[in-house]
Amino acid sequence: DNAKITAGSVLTVNVNEVNDAVEVLATTALTVDVADDTDNAFALTAAAVKSLIVTGDGALTVTNDIGDSDLAAVTSFDASAAGGHINVAVDGSGITDVDTGSAGDMLHIKTSAANAAYDTNGGNDTVEIDDFASGAVLNTGSGGDKIELDAALTASDQKIDGGDGSDTLEVTEDVTAGDYDNIETLEISGD
Repeated sequence: DNAKITAGSVLTVNVNEVNDAVEVLATTALTVDVADDTDNAFALTAAAVKSLIVTGDGALTVTNDIGDSDLAAVTSFDASAAGGHINVAVDGSGITDVDTGSAGDMLHIKTSAANAAYDTNGGNDTVEIDDFASGAVLNTGSGGDKIELDAALTASDQKIDGGDGSDTLEVTEDVTAGDYDNIETLEISGD
């Protein structure tokens, strides 16, 4: 289950029940193709990767944060063509574009870039927000989505759009700023 790969600037890695660690050296554009009907959960080390793309219909959990020291160069995560469950955490102010796929995905925004765009597309997704920078936009697309907002929005240019479906916004901070659209249920809880 461990793999260490040295490749050119563009690489596609096909994964099938990989559950340990994958290390990719020198590649700046990486596509991870997840085999249909498989479960994959691994730490990804790819320090040079700027564009990380996920395709296929299997489930993928990246166990380390996108934006941490092992994935510090990533500016774009695109799993919009993925049909399986995607579970990722974003922790970096340089990541400006994040798209998950059509299944019920999990996105944890630990640190947000200014003007970042987050789109979870279809499915019943869960999004946890610890930090949401100025100009950041979240669109959860179709499906019954749950958005856990654990950070106070401070500007009118911060936008959360639940999209189509029955969407729930759960807040633990004051909701006095920001732009909210297509939220059907608001849950308020104290710290």
